[in-house]
Amino acid sequence: MRETKKTKTQFRVVLSGGTCNGKTTTLRELEKLCKIRGIDAGFVEEAARDILKNSIESGSTCLPWTNPRWFQLRLFRFQNKRERAPKNNLVFLDRCKVDGLIYYWLDSLKVHPVVLRGIEKERYDLVFFLAPLPHRKDTERVENTAVVRKIAVLAEKAYQRFGYTPIEVPLLSPRKRAKFILERSLLLLKEKQSK
Repeated sequence: MRETKKTKTQFRVVLSGGTCNGKTTTLRELEKLCKIRGIDAGFVEEAARDILKNSIESGSTCLPWTNPRWFQLRLFRFQNKRERAPKNNLVFLDRCKVDGLIYYWLDSLKVHPVVLRGIEKERYDLVFFLAPLPHRKDTERVENTAVVRKIAVLAEKAYQRFGYTPIEVPLLSPRKRAKFILERSLLLLKEKQSK
């Protein structure tokens, strides 16, 4: 796979897995931990929640349950923009462009060629899958438990399709999950820098 300039200068770490598994909370803990340790890192929050919230508040029809293909393309573009924003050498992402495939497959949609090309030309350095937490619904998370399980399976399939071997993060407190991720990320970053 071809690497872009961005991926050559940054070490990008993705937090992924199913829905409702603590990715956002863990990302916030990582941010606190990096600040305490004096580590200059960038943090990219999940784009889907923001798009959903804005669409619901504005009355837009760009929603996954009314126009899923349009929503996924819009989400991909927004995610791509977010991923390009941090200038830090170490960047942690709450999901990434690969996660978009999950929802195309979940809705039996043909994946937009722009999305596939965008995923193929990017490389992330490390991917972590967080163990699932008990499922709870809210205004943006409308999936039932069966769909949540299917999303987790599709997430694994999406990352494997593009050659990633995610590291499983056990069910720990958010702080301990953050430490687990940070320690492994710093170790691999150090290895990469020494080459």
